[in-house]
Amino acid sequence: MSPTLNFLDGSVEQEIKDLLPRIKALTLEALSEKADELVLAARGICPVRTGALQSTIRKEVHDDSVLVIAGGEISPTTGKMVDYAAIVEAQNPFMLAAAVMVTGNLGSEIEQFLESQL
Repeated sequence: MSPTLNFLDGSVEQEIKDLLPRIKALTLEALSEKADELVLAARGICPVRTGALQSTIRKEVHDDSVLVIAGGEISPTTGKMVDYAAIVEAQNPFMLAAAVMVTGNLGSEIEQFLESQL
């Protein structure tokens, strides 16, 4: 059901302000779903030697953002911090390739998601 804005009684400004938190939450939800796709794509095309870097590709959800990152975690294989994600990315841009694959129509997909939820 689409929101209805009443332009006649002067309440439209408040109605729009009331919609903003819901739009923000729904946008973050849409981004979170897209981030899940990006994690899967990046894991699928990440160069794998031991699997340590691949296992660190993950989504982090914060109040105002959704991140997909690689590295920065303890490798289950070596017990050491995995810090070579940027080096691997520089030589073989798997995160960039995954982002291009997954986010091609991101704006229109978020718009469609918002329309379906509002």
